[in-house]
Amino acid sequence: MYKIWFEKSVPDDYRRHFESLADGISPVGHADRWHNLEHADAVMAGGNRYDATCMERAPKLLIIARTGIGYDKVDIAAASARHIAVVNAPDAPTVSTAEQAIALMF
Repeated sequence: MYKIWFEKSVPDDYRRHFESLADGISPVGHADRWHNLEHADAVMAGGNRYDATCMERAPKLLIIARTGIGYDKVDIAAASARHIAVVNAPDAPTVSTAEQAIALMF
């Protein structure tokens, strides 16, 4: 079974969704923020920087999925050299951003 490395803690209802597809692993609560990364096939990335050194720690890594817009925290050249796909969720904050803008008007 694939292993998804979650940078941050994941709500139980999300984790249950992933459990049918892969095992979830995480460094949460460990002093080393990259703990267990070496076992990862996939990464759910947040704010950490993913450079060549980081990717070397994860020889099985197939994909880095950013949970926000942009690729600024991922070294695309290093990922490409290792045949690691990099994806993001560009529309993820669209609705909440619009809601916040409307709320600030009142």
